[in-house]
Amino acid sequence: MQHFGSFDYVIAGAGSAGCLLANRLSRDPDSRVLLLEAGGSDDWFWIDVPVGYLYTIANPRTDWCYRTEPDPYLAGRSIHYARGRVLGGSSSINAMIYMRGQREDWDHWAALGNRLAAELYGCAVLEAGVEDLAENETRFVWLARRGAGIGGEGPGKTSVVFWGAGDDAPGWLVRCLSEFAFRGVNLTMIESRPRKAGLGHYMFFADLEGRAADAAVAGAIEAVRAQADELRVRMDREFNPMERARTEGRLREVREQEERMGCRR
Repeated sequence: MQHFGSFDYVIAGAGSAGCLLANRLSRDPDSRVLLLEAGGSDDWFWIDVPVGYLYTIANPRTDWCYRTEPDPYLAGRSIHYARGRVLGGSSSINAMIYMRGQREDWDHWAALGNRLAAELYGCAVLEAGVEDLAENETRFVWLARRGAGIGGEGPGKTSVVFWGAGDDAPGWLVRCLSEFAFRGVNLTMIESRPRKAGLGHYMFFADLEGRAADAAVAGAIEAVRAQADELRVRMDREFNPMERARTEGRLREVREQEERMGCRR
């Protein structure tokens, strides 16, 4: 075994995150950083041209060549799962595709907070490891001084999560979401996450305009609850004026861009 000396930081994996982390840490001249990579150098012609992915993916020189387990929804087939095995990791074999992150996504992730943010702002971490809770529906909490209202102006916002035995039946999700549409309740977000119940079963998160006590919202929630095994109201609050202003500003930007591109009449 070759001895490389002692280091302040050892980073296992020279993928996108590992390379960036090594770059930032090594800017400190007093720190010694060791970056480990199982693959070889990225000094290869096919890594530097977009069409090169045809030669880098499924090539053991630059790809781990993983395969998925046979999937019953793919007629029992097992498909290739590309993971970079080279300096730069998967970013070196992805046809040189680069996508700038959307501002709202970064704001959302920052708002979820973490232990470092808690230390920075002098907050206490009340619960950790919530991602492993049963059904995994807890994503945020609202904290305020005793007796303080949640304030804000404008329409309310309600967040729900639901799942059911019919989630793998054709049209089940459409029927559930139609309960909101039929009552004029606007959905501002809908996303899904796999459940631990088994392959092909999902839970669905939805954000609605309106308070849970509003007649239309309450009626839609009860109608969906009748078709689901479980429905929970995760949050019921008024829109924050700043949040609403940012959303409306982003919509204006999208409309203006569509008009410039001739997509709107």
